[in-house]
Amino acid sequence: MANKDRTFYSKHMGVGEYEDRTAAVFKNNETGHWEVDYWLADKLVETATMKTEQGDEVVFHNETYADNSAENYCLGYMR
Repeated sequence: MANKDRTFYSKHMGVGEYEDRTAAVFKNNETGHWEVDYWLADKLVETATMKTEQGDEVVFHNETYADNSAENYCLGYMR
């Protein structure tokens, strides 16, 4: 599933009790922001932009943050 608006960077896969989880890291070509697709048993659960919002402040995170988020999902540390 190719998307011209995003560039694929990495894929993470769960093991053991989380083997049905995968996550893919992309960079949005229009905004420059990092995104992670979270999958559960071949169903897209969510596409998340790697950002933190606190009041009026919005912080967009880097590739390392996106990779860590994808890995944490696949290891069962989140959701």
